[in-house]
Amino acid sequence: MTWDQIKSSWPQLRDAVRIQWSALTDNDFETIAGERDRLVGALHCRYEIDRDEVEAEIRFFERAVAARYRPADRTPESTAANQGALSEPAR
Repeated sequence: MTWDQIKSSWPQLRDAVRIQWSALTDNDFETIAGERDRLVGALHCRYEIDRDEVEAEIRFFERAVAARYRPADRTPESTAANQGALSEPAR
């Protein structure tokens, strides 16, 4: 799944992102609006981790979302239960 696909599915992936990075606020979600660079900045600020670690976490998230992506209907699975626990350790 490319970041463009994630961006276009941002509203549907919101629950998965919230599970992955629970410190993000509603305002953060509105500001990020599916933009990868904004997500990097928000995670860097909220978790006070360096950008290399943020990039690694986002790459992990991208792979996890791609693994759960259903190509038959070209939409991500919609339930948080199906998307849950995407992270190595949740932050």
